[in-house]
Amino acid sequence: MAPLGEETPLIGERSCSLSSTEPGTLQVYLYHRAPTPRAPPDSAGILTFTFGEYTAEELCVHAAKACVLPVCHPLFALTTEDLSCWYPPNHLFTVEDARSQVVVYRIRYGLRGRGPWGLSGGR
Repeated sequence: MAPLGEETPLIGERSCSLSSTEPGTLQVYLYHRAPTPRAPPDSAGILTFTFGEYTAEELCVHAAKACVLPVCHPLFALTTEDLSCWYPPNHLFTVEDARSQVVVYRIRYGLRGRGPWGLSGGR
């Protein structure tokens, strides 16, 4: 597996947009989920929330429990598919009948030029 970086697609092996086809849902796509031998090949890391109101912080906590270590949680946030908008923790998502929403939970902060894990070469 190639190291994760700025050029790594948010959702690997997908040729379509992240638009949700289910009305009245909020889908959180997990940035990276380690493949498991028994998982079906089409099972992407997706959390789906139905009608109600959710803060970005609540959604991040649910996503963190699904895919990252607690110590790494502050490095992650919710964003749009094209990374043009990062949602603050107090942003309120309202899930309604007529529309659906898709956001991506991914790492927001990184150390440039320090390798994939923030470690320098031989030090």
